[in-house]
This record gives sequence, structure tokens and C-alpha cells, in this order.
Amino acid sequence: AIVIFVNGGAPGEKALVRLTKQNKKYWESEIVMVVSPSKDRVKPPCPVFGKCGGCDWQHLSYPAQMEAKKDYVLFQLEKSLKMQKSTLEEKLTLHPAKNPFNYRARVQVRGNAKGLGFFGRGSNDLIKVEKCAVVRPEIQETWETFARTRPLPELAGKAGQFKVEWSLTETGQIHESLNKDHAAIGFTQINPEQNNVLQDIVPNSITQCPTKDLLFDLYGGEGNLSRKVKGFAKTYCVDAYNSGTPVTEISKTADGLTIINARTREFLLEKSWLHWGKKTPDCVIADPPRNGLEECAEPIAKLGAQNVILVSCDPNTLARDLAAFITKYTVTAIHVLDMFPQTHHIETVVHLTKTSNS
Repeated sequence: AIVIFVNGGAPGEKALVRLTKQNKKYWESEIVMVVSPSKDRVKPPCPVFGKCGGCDWQHLSYPAQMEAKKDYVLFQLEKSLKMQKSTLEEKLTLHPAKNPFNYRARVQVRGNAKGLGFFGRGSNDLIKVEKCAVVRPEIQETWETFARTRPLPELAGKAGQFKVEWSLTETGQIHESLNKDHAAIGFTQINPEQNNVLQDIVPNSITQCPTKDLLFDLYGGEGNLSRKVKGFAKTYCVDAYNSGTPVTEISKTADGLTIINARTREFLLEKSWLHWGKKTPDCVIADPPRNGLEECAEPIAKLGAQNVILVSCDPNTLARDLAAFITKYTVTAIHVLDMFPQTHHIETVVHLTKTSNS
């Protein structure tokens, strides 16, 4: 059997497609004509949907989006954990977004002498956009003011293009970064409402931890996922603020956390916490980037923490990483959280509990 992924398709519909790319185990294709539309197909509200490289699921009803995301997570975990889909589904909780549109509190926009927009799908061609359906109204207003009042030809210069990033803070301010590296104005969550849900899931997952001497928050930034976790004597929040420097302990008493300036791999290899008088962690939270834990999966599993909370924005790399845990841990709960409505991306939280005989 040949697996064909259809860009722009919908569940249950019949369509004439054109094969566009052959991969090792599947083909990619695009729709030439919809023969029999799916009941889940809707009219996209954005006039440049399909051309813009941003949203790719606006043509699906929101319930259909959530069902597809849930099924994809289950498909990946079923392969990795060697568990029945029905068993996994019993442990799974869906967390759809309350606002499937107008949710983005951070956006990076491209511009040229004629206007602002995004790169096209699969290209660096600028698709002009005057109104984006997924950004917060405060950012949309800033966007329109920028396009109306700023000297776009001058900003584009000889390069012909520029980029601008806007970020909405928790206090309602808009921070702007022009022609600088991504997140130069600081990292903020794309979807604050869903991030609040995520922040509640994590502490609720570890309430049954028998001892609370030490908590690791790996790839933790400034403690986005651990700041609401209470009761631990010590919390080490690990992230690389200045790569290449020795593993150092930086106190941050305001949040009750200890920020560790290190890459997660360096931290795990050096085992500095043992020199600081701390034993094996009771709980580990890990929220790696899209490429997952990679070589850190085995060292984390070998720590022997009673609870491990894995957070992932890619079910494929999550499934790969979970293979390091299946002999020592049991899956207690799975949370599928829609941080990115109108796209195929999904956030997944897996709670693992150490088995009694490991």
C-alpha cells in the first residue's frame, strides 16, 4: 500500500490529487479538484489561505481539527508504546482552544516596499496580508498602523525585504523588533490562554508524588511550567542563557526557583546537583524544542525520578523519545492541548510514573 498525504484535504472526501513529492515512506500531493466534499470542510475566513505559509487547516471545522490531532497523537504513541489505541484513549484528555482565532500574542511578519505579509507556502515569495485571522486584535491594530505610517520602501532598502516581530506582553504592551533575530525582544508564549491551561496540567499531574525534595524543569526557560508547582524543597530550572559557560547555579528567589545556566545535555552529564548536595530528582519536567529530547532521553530515564512529565510540540519526536522510558515507566495520563488552532501543530503532555519493580 502507498501512503499519500493530501495537502488541503479533509477527512472522508473524494478528490482528484496531483503527486508533488516522494519521500522514503510516503508521497505528498495537492488537490486538483474536490469531487465529493467532506462534511467537515468549511470556507476559510482568510482570503489568502492556501497561498500563505501560515495556517494550513482553516478549511476544516474546529471539531474536525481536534479529532484529527487526537488521532495523530494516538497513532504515534501506539507505535512507540506498543499499547492498544483504546487503552491510550482512556488515558487521554482533549483541551481545545476557547478561541480558535485571534489567539496569537506573538508574530513575525515580512515586508517589502508594497506591504506586509508572510512567506508563501514552500517559498520565500511574499504574500501580502492586510488582516490575519489568528493574531490578537492588539497586534492586528499595530500591524495596520505600521503599514499605514512607516516608510516601507526605506525599510526594505537594497535587500527588498524586511521583517518585524510583535509580541504582546502580559501587561498589554506591544514590543516591536525590526530586522533582528527571532525572539530578540524575549520569548513569550504564542497562545497565552492555552499556556495557562498547560501551566495547570503540569502541577495537577504530579500531586501524587510521594516525596518532594527536588524537581527538575529541563529546557525550562524561566520556569513557565514549574512556577505553579508547589511543595518541592528545591526546583532546578535548566536552560542555556549563555552557551559555552560552565554549569552555574543562579538563584531566583522571587519565583522560588533556582535557574541553572546550562544546556540540558551538559547538566545531565556533569550531574552538578550531586555536588550541590541534592540527590536524584523526585520529578522531572521536560519541554524540549521540536526536535525532542534526542540524546537526553536515555539520561533522563536513568535518573529514576518517580514522575516524569514530557511536553512536546511534535508527536513524532515524542513517540521516539518515549521508547527510552517504556521499560521503567507507566503512562498515567495523556493531554492533547491545542496551542496552535488552524494549523496541524499540536502540544502533547505525557505523564509517566515509575513502575514499582524498576
